[in-house]
Amino acid sequence: MRGTAPFDGTAMKRIRTTVHRPDRERPGLSLDELAARVGTTRHQLIGYENGTVTPEPPRIAKLAAALDCDVTDLIGTAVADLAGVRRAAGLTLRDAAARARPLLARHRMPCSRWLLGELEAGRVPPSLAGPEDRARIREALASVYARPEAAIDAALPALQQPQQQPQLQPVATYPLVGRSPYTWYAPCPTCSLAASPSSVDRRVDDEGNPDWSVPATLRCTLCGTLHEVTPFQLLPHDDVHICPRLGCGGTTPVPAGAVEVMCEHCGLEAPGPAARRDPALSEYTRQVRGRHTRQMQSIVAAAKRRYLAQGGRGLFLLESAD
Repeated sequence: MRGTAPFDGTAMKRIRTTVHRPDRERPGLSLDELAARVGTTRHQLIGYENGTVTPEPPRIAKLAAALDCDVTDLIGTAVADLAGVRRAAGLTLRDAAARARPLLARHRMPCSRWLLGELEAGRVPPSLAGPEDRARIREALASVYARPEAAIDAALPALQQPQQQPQLQPVATYPLVGRSPYTWYAPCPTCSLAASPSSVDRRVDDEGNPDWSVPATLRCTLCGTLHEVTPFQLLPHDDVHICPRLGCGGTTPVPAGAVEVMCEHCGLEAPGPAARRDPALSEYTRQVRGRHTRQMQSIVAAAKRRYLAQGGRGLFLLESAD
């Protein structure tokens, strides 16, 4: 059975047979006439009316337009929740996410089919539970679904009450064992920011597990410095990151205090939950990365000058002193 939206085939048949026809005395549309208006077949419409086939929301919207009725007359339920609002707009989750994505991207907020599904289920990721984020979500969905913001607000009961942020629990054992080292987040002592490391140097035992008898060495992605960490300095993954890359949309557990995170599925780096919540912290992160980039450019330029001063002989290498 195609389609997952609720649909009342009996109501469709009743409306089809009683719809007013100004061009003829008798009311109603034949199956062939309705099929021509909708762009489908008579056999498909029979399946809709008999309940053996369920149309997708875009097809329900076309049926409502052809029958001159409201979508709610065909789905058999009132538009009381977010899923009902979306179906009344004639959109699938994929289509709704595609339309909402550019509206939320201007605020550096992710949007995916998974996220809209979570919202319709009344669940909100902690990183999107702030008052400003909730307001931006309502504004974007009101534009996509062509509904007043008040209607979207009423359809989002989970967003009306701020959700309690998860509490950090004391770590009693080694955390994150078995996860990729590039998912290890720890505050850098130089810049005080937490981001996915650009390189990791750690000892492993005979079974390939981290050997924490000596600290691991992480290189900060933002300021480029090396720092040692113990397993108890690693931040727990108490938030979730939704990849904004088109075609990915994967979810990655990340620390709520990370200012920059990396998607485990495609490797894309993006602002973390802490940077999205605090614009000042986001600006500080940009400044730290900018200083490191300029420093590296200066080092490479100096090495090139030395290379040319020596007549350009041999391989061009950065010396350890650089």
